[in-house]
Amino acid sequence: MRRRGRDGDASPARRTRAWTLATAMKFTALRLFASGFLLARVESPSRATARPDAARAIVDKAVVLVVDGARHDWTTATRDEGDEARRRLKLPSARRYGGGRRCEDATNERGRGMVFKFIADAPTTTQQRLKGLLTGGLPTFIDASASFGGTTLGEDNLIEQLSANGRRMAISGDDTWSELFDVNATFRAGAAMYPSFDVKDTETVDAGVRASMAAALRAPDDWDVLIGHMLGADHVGHTHGATTDFMRAKLEENDRDIENVVEAMRADEKYADAMVFVFGDHGMTDNGDHGGGTPEEVESFMLAYHPWAKGENCGNGDGEDDDDFPQIDFAPTMATLLGVPIPHGNLGKVNEKVFNLAHEGKRASGRGDVFAAYVRAMHANAEQIWTYVQSYGDGKTSPFGAEHTTRLAALMKVVRANKSVDTTEFVLDFMNEVAELARAKWAQFGLLSMTVGFIALVVTLTAHAVLAYDKVDDARDGDLDLMIARVGTETVVASGLWLASTVVFFGGGHTCSFDGLHFAVAFTGFRKFNFYGMGFLLGFETWSGEIILAVAIPLFAFAMTQNEPYESFQRLTVRVSMKVALFRAFAATCAALCAFIHRRHLMVWAIFAPKFVFDAIGSTVADVCAIVAVASSFSRHPLERVKRE
Repeated sequence: MRRRGRDGDASPARRTRAWTLATAMKFTALRLFASGFLLARVESPSRATARPDAARAIVDKAVVLVVDGARHDWTTATRDEGDEARRRLKLPSARRYGGGRRCEDATNERGRGMVFKFIADAPTTTQQRLKGLLTGGLPTFIDASASFGGTTLGEDNLIEQLSANGRRMAISGDDTWSELFDVNATFRAGAAMYPSFDVKDTETVDAGVRASMAAALRAPDDWDVLIGHMLGADHVGHTHGATTDFMRAKLEENDRDIENVVEAMRADEKYADAMVFVFGDHGMTDNGDHGGGTPEEVESFMLAYHPWAKGENCGNGDGEDDDDFPQIDFAPTMATLLGVPIPHGNLGKVNEKVFNLAHEGKRASGRGDVFAAYVRAMHANAEQIWTYVQSYGDGKTSPFGAEHTTRLAALMKVVRANKSVDTTEFVLDFMNEVAELARAKWAQFGLLSMTVGFIALVVTLTAHAVLAYDKVDDARDGDLDLMIARVGTETVVASGLWLASTVVFFGGGHTCSFDGLHFAVAFTGFRKFNFYGMGFLLGFETWSGEIILAVAIPLFAFAMTQNEPYESFQRLTVRVSMKVALFRAFAATCAALCAFIHRRHLMVWAIFAPKFVFDAIGSTVADVCAIVAVASSFSRHPLERVKRE
């Protein structure tokens, strides 16, 4: 039989032990859910350096035009001719220029291009996609680095390598780039950034990019790399949807933008050794969302075009399916074309077709065997990836593990043994293995872990409810009204204290976002960096409401039982604390449910994931502090002497 107190309640110590067990179960469930939901990795601070055998640049200029949110099917002929809405949503110029130089077209003597299916990895928010494009890696929700905060791109990346190697860059468009770089210092040839938050503004950014790029294209001697990032199509999708007349009008406008850029380069011989790349950083659903789940969301297009190419290869336009071009391949391909080191953390490979296309200009026309040059580029690419794999060492942060690292070492040994052979077979085997291992770790949700974790959360929530209210149905009929009144009072007090801790959090200027953390607090009293000390101060200040709550519960219990035995104070402290724990568990479970349902939502990494993280940590901190406070009441407490006096 259960040991009970005077009022029929179970022993406070026994209930506290059960509560501690439930808290441990909840922590385990939260961690299991987070392991499948919060894609995470550790950033590497290393930087790539030029190798002695590095090839010189193949092109001397590159123009990049990003049409944010552009879907791949906007450049393809619809297979359902009856779907008028889809049939008319096209970017015909991308297909026209990407169809290759048609042999029968005598007027098109120069210029050749191709369209690829540009495939993104989750998460597909714009900032994370830019990180992936520029580093060649797989950005995640948590890209932990040596610094406490900030969204600056801390890893080695294409822009940093171009700047370090003297390339002059100009940029205009989406101000998300300003979050990643100091644009004025990095893009010294010119920077014109425009606010990206107002999704109802579908014109300002595009108009700014249009004007800036037109001016820059008239002055090719002032820059080496020109970047424009248009947001109109993405904003139209969010505001009106992807299959509306608003989108049709925007795509017609963007189609003219693509044509104007390409024709300006075709008309000026200074672009004889230049290439232009037009692509979307991600796609979107018919509703305009881009969380990363469906082909419409992850598949965009990329037009790679050489305006002065005069090769003998001819394209057949729409007759063939577009080749896949993983977005992680963009950084190594661009670095190789422009003659700079491939970023240290790159996992992609140099695209052969774009490499060949670049060799059709004047600059590369006399270099001999193009395939042999490509093989050399791929071997340099493989050495870079192997250096990155080795940089993780045997630490816990390595996603590869001892078994897989041994296999990768064996594959790399084969690559080096066949370095003199004109084949890329062994190199591709190695690269594909590394990319698959990294993608399995960093870019795919663990649905099994999320499902089991959520079910475990529901079980622990039920356990918390039973512990908080199990005595009501044990009450005798005569005591039921009194019991309900007391439980109601305790619930009101618990809910009030819980809400008060929430007020402390938000009233203190905090938000459920990492850029809302008060990082200055971490440096209080420290002259040098101290990870644990600063982390403790930051956590203490952030969840101070939970800590205050843990102290407040015994004080309220003491005030409510001043004229009763000390055992009544103990029981009331336990009961109120467990009800607060129930509220916390409910909030954490709801946050996990929202994260699970909306894991492919546009704002999952901006809203749902941070909310889950803050609720999970806050719930754990509150429970631990409360258990410590309750446990301390079981000792010879000063309050007991006060009551006896």
